[in-house]
Amino acid sequence: MRSFINREKYIIHACGVIQGGDGEYYSYTNSKEALVNCYSKGNKISEVDFLLSSDNYLVCTHGWDLMYKNGIKQDNKAMTKEEFLNCKTNGGFTSMWLGDLIDFLQEHPDFYFVTDIKDENVKACGILNSYIPPEYKDHFIIQIYHESEYDEIYSMGFNYIIYTLYSTFPEERQVGRLLSFAKEHKLLAFTYWANWTGLYLNEFLETGIPSYVHTVNDVTQRIEYFNVGIDAIYTDIVDN
Repeated sequence: MRSFINREKYIIHACGVIQGGDGEYYSYTNSKEALVNCYSKGNKISEVDFLLSSDNYLVCTHGWDLMYKNGIKQDNKAMTKEEFLNCKTNGGFTSMWLGDLIDFLQEHPDFYFVTDIKDENVKACGILNSYIPPEYKDHFIIQIYHESEYDEIYSMGFNYIIYTLYSTFPEERQVGRLLSFAKEHKLLAFTYWANWTGLYLNEFLETGIPSYVHTVNDVTQRIEYFNVGIDAIYTDIVDN
């Protein structure tokens, strides 16, 4: 998987930027149209944001208040899966849940998803584990946010785990602690804010653990990050 991501270079963020019918460009949609557009541009891996619905389904959104019903912006509170799927995303696009991603994989078995679960990561991964057909399990790369999440998620049989640092506690993201954790646990990579590159990159290069950064859309900046040794970049841009 590391070599695959190194070749791809880009992890598309929230299925990528997509143009709406109004001519505007929208990011953070996690929508069906954005996913199809992402794939049509030749991308093979996308990060997707997940929230748990009030009836315990995984739906694809960065926030409840990013959804619209009959053109009305919704409150920032959990919906049922059915309520969610009856909403449109910002820009009027089709909302998705985990089942839609499985359907997409059945038609596009060369595609992979990186999870960005916004609440109750371990519980959500348990739901993910119970729903995903075995043949697609390795198509879901799990991001963890705290070292305490690793063992239970790995024991579920998820083989590819990224330790992403944006929500870690300050004491967790001390360089020495991260290096020790990487020596004792099977990690696909570390992911961190692009402006943290100076803090972590050289230390991680010595361990052989890949470094991924987010979110970088500027072409010149992306080249600079690759040149210093970053292995992959999360980006909203789908034309890469």
